[in-house]
Amino acid sequence: IRSSPEWTCIIVGFTTGYVRIYTEDGILLFSQIFHDESVVQLKCHTQFPSPIRSLTEQPDELYIRYSSSILVVIDGLSLYQLLKVCREHVLKS
Repeated sequence: IRSSPEWTCIIVGFTTGYVRIYTEDGILLFSQIFHDESVVQLKCHTQFPSPIRSLTEQPDELYIRYSSSILVVIDGLSLYQLLKVCREHVLKS
């Protein structure tokens, strides 16, 4: 059984090195510079929940590649928890 997501966000990389994450409505949730070069690629690796957990499953991660091939990897669960708090804060404002 596949469930639909609670909510979605939009992740954008900039030439300044910033990665910004927005709500579907374009409201900024999070902004961070991880390296001072252009972001050239963003890739989100996620697993769908499964009743059968495999030992070979990869963790949820966000990959950020910069122009000099520097790769930043962000833990998906930590990012999700951060964005959830940011989203709750935005909704209260």
